[in-house]
Amino acid sequence: MMKPVKRSVAVVVRRPGEPDGGAFLVVRRPDDPDDPLAGLWGLPAITLLAAELGVELAVGERIGEKTADRGPHLLRLADYAATIAAGDPVVPQPDASMTQYTAARFTADPGALADAAARGSLCAQVFLEDNSKKRLAAGTGLAAGTGLAAGTGLAAEGLPAGGHER
Repeated sequence: MMKPVKRSVAVVVRRPGEPDGGAFLVVRRPDDPDDPLAGLWGLPAITLLAAELGVELAVGERIGEKTADRGPHLLRLADYAATIAAGDPVVPQPDASMTQYTAARFTADPGALADAAARGSLCAQVFLEDNSKKRLAAGTGLAAGTGLAAGTGLAAEGLPAGGHER
């Protein structure tokens, strides 16, 4: 019997005019004892229902996608590029049904996502693998601070069902 597929989307949010490879938004996940990604920095998950994090986004190209077995279902997560069209990122979010990130900041360091990627965050893995491919193609080697190369095949196991990366 085939497992159901749950789809999720994360975004690599940049300010207007920020070049690819420049600063992007990271959010800190809440301290939930049942979440193996608790307290880690990652990319924000989005829905298409309303503005999230207090911003309106102009969503761009798909960066990549990964699938992982999450026990009762398969998780298929895609990262998309996005630019802030209006607003400033704000946490926590007013809608309690969304992941309540505890902090948000812009960084140009892909290494900010290394811990989350190593613990199975698909959105972080997709971003870091894409970043590494771009840097290798440009002849600059591995992504700064990540120790990750394209095609690393990081393990994506151990996350419970439900939620953004679950």
